[in-house]
Amino acid sequence: SWSGITSSTWSRYGQKKISHKWEYQVKELGYKYQMNDLAASIGLVQFNKLKLTNAKRAAVAKHYYQAFKNLPGVTTLAMKSWAKSSHHNFVIKVAPAKRDRLIEYLGVQQISANVHYYPNHFYPLFKKFKRELPVTERVWKEMVLLPIFPDLTKADQNKIIKAVKNFPPKAGRQ
Repeated sequence: SWSGITSSTWSRYGQKKISHKWEYQVKELGYKYQMNDLAASIGLVQFNKLKLTNAKRAAVAKHYYQAFKNLPGVTTLAMKSWAKSSHHNFVIKVAPAKRDRLIEYLGVQQISANVHYYPNHFYPLFKKFKRELPVTERVWKEMVLLPIFPDLTKADQNKIIKAVKNFPPKAGRQ
């Protein structure tokens, strides 16, 4: 909600029957995310690069998909024919028992791998909305995000691929 305000500007100023349009309540914590002119200017310039940067990330993703398609113990996410990804993340899935070890191993290789996203229903803020989400609770434990960005060099891509392929399958063999 906009700044936690209980009624929108339109509902207050767009209706003639409200006499004190400036009166409203704030009943919860809210935020105001209006973009400033500088950020808007940068965004407009970036829009001109969007197709190119998406194409570069798609090329990195294609390289990863080819490298990992037959790698035992590693699964890539399915690409749907009806969907077009921006490839802002590249996810591989591994056995839950291996995920954290793989991320640590990649870190030792100076590769920044991560987990995105921690399921919202695990945060205390959302505790009152708690639901059983068995698929989410299973899948997030398998996910590893690999580095992907438009200017990731082929050499760095190959380093990442090699490190994932060389990951020791058992603990203690690092």
